[in-house]
Parts: sequence; C-alpha cells; structure tokens
Amino acid sequence: MNNNHHQSQGGRGEEEENELGFEDFILAQSLTSVVNDPRVIPATKDWYSSETVVLPIEGIPHVQLSDFSSYLESVGKIYQDNSSSFLQDESSISIEKERKKKMIAINQDPSLHFNSALSIIPEMYFKEKFVLEDETTFNLASDNDGNSPSSIQERLGQYLDIAEIELVNQISYRSDSFFAALSTLQNLHKEVQLTCNKIDGLRLELKDLNERVSKELKIPSLERRRNNEQKVNRKLKLIRDVSKARPTIQLLLANSDFASALQLISSTQQILKEDLLGITCLKHMNLELNEMMKLIEKMIEAEFIRVVGEFLDTSNSHSLDLNERISSNESNFASLTEDEIDSFNERIVPLFMGLLRLGKFPQAFQLHRDELSFIIEEMMQKLLSSIEEDKSLNNTLTLGEKLNSLSPSQFLKLGNYIFSLFGGKLKRISQAHTTFSQVLSAMALIGSSSKIDDPLSAFTTKTETLVAMTFPQYFSGSSFESDLCTQYALECSDATGSVSELVHSKVAQVLKLRIESNTRLSLEDFVSFFNLADQFISQTEKLGKRQNQLLRTTLLSQAKGFLELFQQKKISSLALTLENENWTQVDVPYEFQEIADSLCGKKNSPSITLEGNQSRLIVAGQKLPVVNSSLILLKMLNDYVLLFGVLPTLSSDILPKMNEVLGVFNSRTCQLILGAGAMHIQKLKSITAKHLALASQSLTIVLIIAPEIKKSLSSILTEKRYSLLLNDITRVLQDYSDHQKEIFLKFVSILRDRTVVHLRSLKAIDWNNPAALPSIPSTPLGNLLKETLTLQKVISQIIQEDQSKGVMMNALIMFQDKFRETLSTISIQNNAAKALLYKDVIAFSQGLSPYASVSDFESFV
Repeated sequence: MNNNHHQSQGGRGEEEENELGFEDFILAQSLTSVVNDPRVIPATKDWYSSETVVLPIEGIPHVQLSDFSSYLESVGKIYQDNSSSFLQDESSISIEKERKKKMIAINQDPSLHFNSALSIIPEMYFKEKFVLEDETTFNLASDNDGNSPSSIQERLGQYLDIAEIELVNQISYRSDSFFAALSTLQNLHKEVQLTCNKIDGLRLELKDLNERVSKELKIPSLERRRNNEQKVNRKLKLIRDVSKARPTIQLLLANSDFASALQLISSTQQILKEDLLGITCLKHMNLELNEMMKLIEKMIEAEFIRVVGEFLDTSNSHSLDLNERISSNESNFASLTEDEIDSFNERIVPLFMGLLRLGKFPQAFQLHRDELSFIIEEMMQKLLSSIEEDKSLNNTLTLGEKLNSLSPSQFLKLGNYIFSLFGGKLKRISQAHTTFSQVLSAMALIGSSSKIDDPLSAFTTKTETLVAMTFPQYFSGSSFESDLCTQYALECSDATGSVSELVHSKVAQVLKLRIESNTRLSLEDFVSFFNLADQFISQTEKLGKRQNQLLRTTLLSQAKGFLELFQQKKISSLALTLENENWTQVDVPYEFQEIADSLCGKKNSPSITLEGNQSRLIVAGQKLPVVNSSLILLKMLNDYVLLFGVLPTLSSDILPKMNEVLGVFNSRTCQLILGAGAMHIQKLKSITAKHLALASQSLTIVLIIAPEIKKSLSSILTEKRYSLLLNDITRVLQDYSDHQKEIFLKFVSILRDRTVVHLRSLKAIDWNNPAALPSIPSTPLGNLLKETLTLQKVISQIIQEDQSKGVMMNALIMFQDKFRETLSTISIQNNAAKALLYKDVIAFSQGLSPYASVSDFESFV
C-alpha cells in the first residue's frame, strides 16, 4: 500500500511540476523533495492512501460516552493487559519522557531531530548488510521473547512511521535552500543560452567582416615575413663576419697589434652572446676565441717581461778592472737619456694597458718582480766570480781573503764599480716603475672622469698623453676599475723598495767579507770609502723611497770598528810623539796653518802661503810658537772634526774620543814638563823656562781652538743628548787652564828659589860695618835682577804679553813677601847703612819697572 501511495504521490507531483514549468530532468528528484515544495498547491486528498473513503459529515448522530460502555466492557480487559505490558516498568516511562524532551529540543532546532528521533529505532535496521533472511537478524527483528505477531507488526510500523516523519522533516527543513539553488540554476541556464546566442551573432558578424577585409589582412603577415627575412639576412652577414674574425685575429697577433686583436675578440664574443646565440655552426667559436684570448695573455706577458728586461739591460757597461786608476771617488750611476725613456714608454705603455685590460697585471708584475730578484742575484754572482778569477790576485785565497788582500785603491775601485753597477740598475728599475705609476695615475684620472672630449689637452707629460691616446684602443666599450690604480701604484713603489733592499743586502754581504781591512784603512781612504757608500745608500733610498737599515747598519758597524782602531792609533801616536818631543820650537808648514784656520772657521786666510814654512802658528790673530807635538795634536783635532762631518750618526762616539785625546795630551805634557818626565825620557839636563813656555803655548793653542770646535759642533749637534758631551769639552779646557796656571806658577817658583838664595847672601852682608857695605846695586840683588830679567826675556819671546805681565806681577808679589821676610830679620844700627839698603832695593825695583807695576813694591820698601 505504501508503494502505491508513493507512486500516486509521485505521479501527482509530476503533473504539478509540469504545470509550474520545471524541466523533466529536474523532476527526477526524490518524491519527498517535490511534495514539500512550498510553491506547489496543496493536494485535495490525503497523501497516505488513495483508497481511503471519506464519509460525509452530514447526518452523524451525537455520540456520548455512555454509548461506548458496552464496547469498553468488552475490550477493557484486553486494554489493561496491553497497557501493563507496554508500561510494565518505570524505565519505559522515563524513556518516553526523554523522548518528549528531545522532541521539544528538535522543535527548537530541527537539525537535531533527525539523529534524536532515529535513535529510537535499533541500529541493525540501518546497517548496510541488513538481510532479513539471516537467522540472527530475523530473530532480532521478530522478537521471539513472547510478543505476539501483532505487537511486532505494530512496533515495526511505528519504526516506519518514525523514519518517514524524520525524512519528511529533513526535506522540509532543507527545501527552501534546495529550491533557491534550483531557481538560481534555471536563471543561469537562461543567461548561458542568451550568451550563446550573442556569440553566434558575433561569429556571423566576424565571418562577414573577414570576407570583406581578407585581402587587407594579408599586409601585416607579409610585413612580418619581410622583417623575418631581413633578420635572417643580417644574421647571415654576422655569421660571415664572425667566420672571418679568426684569420684576422691571427694576422693582428703576427703584427703584435694586441689592442686591435683584443677589441676584435671582445666584439666577436659580444655578437655571439647577443645576436648569434644558439647558432649551431658557431657553437665552437666562443671556445676558440677564449683560447686566442689566453694566447694573447701569454704573448703580452712575455713581451712585457722582454721589453722591461731590454730596458734594464746594462751589459754594455765597462767590466771591472781593479788596477785601473780611479778618476773620482763618487759613484756615478749610469745616466738615462730622454730618448731611451721615450722609447721605453712607447713600447711598454700599450703592453701595460693590455695587461690591465686582461686583468693579468698582478700575475705579470709578480713575474717581473721575480725576474728583478734573479737579475740582482745574477749580477752579484758574476761580480764575485770576476773577483775570484782576477789573475792579479792570489788564486789560492778564498773570496774573503782576496777581498781583504786588496789595496785601498783597489778596494775603492771595487766599491765604485759595485755602487755604479747596482745603482745604475736600480735607477733603471725605478724609472720603469715610475712609468708604470704615471700610466696608472693617468688611467685613474680617465676612469674617474665621466667623459673626456679632448684627452690630449687634459694631460701635459708625454707618458700621460700616450696613455690618453692608447686608452680607447683597449678600453673602448669595456669597463675599467679606476680604484685598482692606487693599489697597483703602491705595488710598483713597493717593488722598487724591495729591489733596493735586495741590492743593499748583497752589497752588505761584500762589505762584511772585508770588515777587517776596512777598519785598518787610513782616515783619507776610509772617508773616501764611507762617502762613496753613504752616497750610494742615499741615492738608492731616494730611488726606492724607503729607508734600508741593513747596509747602513753594516757601514756604521765598520765605521765604529774603524773609529776604535783609529782612536787607538791616535792615542799611541800622540803618546809616542810626546815621549820623543825635545820641546824645541819648530817651523809651521803651510798645511798646518791651513788646518788651524779651518778649525777656527776661517777660509782663504791671508796668512797662508802656498808653499814654504813659517816660524809661528797664527791662531785667532795670535802668533804662537809651537813644538812638534802641538802640530800633531792639531792634525788629530782636524781628523776628528772631519769624522764629525763624515760620521754624524757616530758623533756621540767621536766626541768622547776627541776629549780623550785632549786629556791625554794635557796629562802627558804635565808629566813630562811639570813632572820633569822629559829629563828621564829625553835625557834633558833640566826643565828650563823655555820648555815651560813652549808647553804653555801648546796649551794655549788648544784653549783657543777647542772653543771654536765646540761652537761649530753645537750648531750641528743640536739634540739634547749631545749637550752633556759638549760640556765635557768645557771640563777638558778647564783642566788645560789649570795646567797653564801651574806652569805660570812654576815661573814664579823658579824666581822664588833664586830669591831665597840671593836674599840669604844679602842677609849675610855686615851692614853695620861701613867697610863691608856693598856698592849699588849689591851683588845679591844685582844677580837676582839679572836672572829675573833673563827669565822675563825668555818667556816674553814665547808666551803672550798679557801672560808675561801676569807672571811678573805674581813675581813682584812673591818678591814683596820674601823681601819683607828677609828685611825684617836684618839688624842695621846706623842710618847710612839703612839708606844704602833702601837704595839697593829701590834700584832692584826700578830694574823691573818696565815689565810690571812696582808702585806697591816701592811703597812696601
């Protein structure tokens, strides 16, 4: 019956839906969905049975409860039995209440109704594998627990009603959304149909338009074809040109035109990369160009090394001849002419810029530096070999022994040759590196400028102009990092300094082999050698722009050794000279007068004669008699002053040694004269006043010249560390002054001894005996006056006038003391004798009056 009911309802739904205009395929939906469509007019019949007969309501009698009493009695017992079995326990009642609560919640939220309502139906009815034929399933469904078939049927019917009610509720709950989506779908179908109609119309219009303009549309196609053919033609021409690049590059390399070859390779690679990319016939061309680029790199490096090597080659210089006479003590480096420099620049600048263009300058310059080190090593090896093979030297000696066996002139010749050879080589190296720096400087200026319209007017030197002309050949269309120029210029400067250090180390090795002989050189030879070496060091340091301490330290070490030996020789020579000194006046050769004038700061003094000797030495306008040892000391002082000029760095060593020589002369002179040592050494009978006066004048020479030397040195040695050493000269001069005062006192001591003798004789006269009274002057005072005047005459011919007067004034003071002492002991009884003694003493004083002031003495008398 239910199936028939669904079929009747489905048929009625189809008719109603067709009346509403729905399409057939949409009506194929579920029956429940169609029935619950809110837009469908409600059916006039109940849905659940098409065979139900509806009784008319007219004529139904009024029914009361009593009318059912007989019926209730007949079914009352059955009803009670069924009620007790249906509600036999409280759990059934609670389940019923719970079901009602769920129904209320479902009414509030219909989405919960489906799950809650269906929970009453056992789960086995919802299993996919539900088969009633299965015995277990059938037993569970039929419930063989004593229930009657009618109750089972009633429960199953109840389950069916619940399922259908839940299904209807769900359809009703979702029907609005479903039919809204269905309406939207229908509208969409209509829009799609309208769009398709418009597309069909546009196709018809385009077809008509195509028929009218088909010929005109061929014009763009033909234009594209023409453009494509032109592109193909251009590519074919590029392929032809690229294929000709290889032999052209080879021809350029054969002519050493590296700039054009590099430019051609660069342009060809650019064409292959941009215009001919993917051309099969040219797929190996780029590799060939790279190989050619590597070949050019090697060729430019080799050419760069060769050109620099030819510029540095000085093989045409004269060979070493140790017996050749030295024409000059100066080391003259091989000169470079402007033509040589210009020729070198013209050859090296393009190669140098090519290395920069290829980015191979660091590698090539490192090879160049290695080549320079090899050249210096080879030069020194050849030089030492030539010395070992020199036939004029003993072949059995080692190299060091041969160097030490060279005479001073031969060694100076060797030194001049070494300094000239290596100095000339370093000068050429410095010039080459200067050219490199000039090129880098010009390129940095070009690279920093955005555009140079006239590069020839932007530079002034020949090298810069050459760079400006060559730059476009290598860097046209390619970038150049101008920041690298400063770095490369520093490398060039560093390379020159490194070569200078290497040269100094090699020369120092040669000098160290001859250290013993160099310290034994004469002052003149050592000064010549030192000046030669110092000039070489200064010039090479200037070229290398770096101070090199190795050779300078070696030279100073040998200078210190020479100075020590020189000092020993001077001390020994001075001591020997003083021991052999006979303390007699000697003539002064003109060269010694020249030395004295030089030490006093005078030049071209009129007192100097070109030849011959003079009797006295003129010092600061004073004519001084001298002994031989004074001249020797003068020459020594001049040697030390010469050393100050040659070895200024050793001034702190030279100054104490000069003071030592002065001290030795002073102390030794004092021992020989005041200490009478000359009487034992030179077998002198006595130390006379003349000896004393000559010794005093020897001291006077030093007292005049030494302050001039100190003044001259003070202007040179301005550092504070020299002030104490210069003050030592003052201390030495004070010793000289004290020594001279002792000599002057020695003169007075001589007169004191003679005064004592003569005054003793004067006292022995019997002044009270008129017959024994002496004549005027008396013999004792007459002899004393004579001896005093003789002494004054001797010393006045040697020492200065003021010194002589000083001696006489001291003598008068001594006379005054001795006369007071003696006269106070003479007892005279008569006035005549007293008057005679007075006249005798006055006569003595009057004899001395031309040489000293005797007023005080006469007042005393």
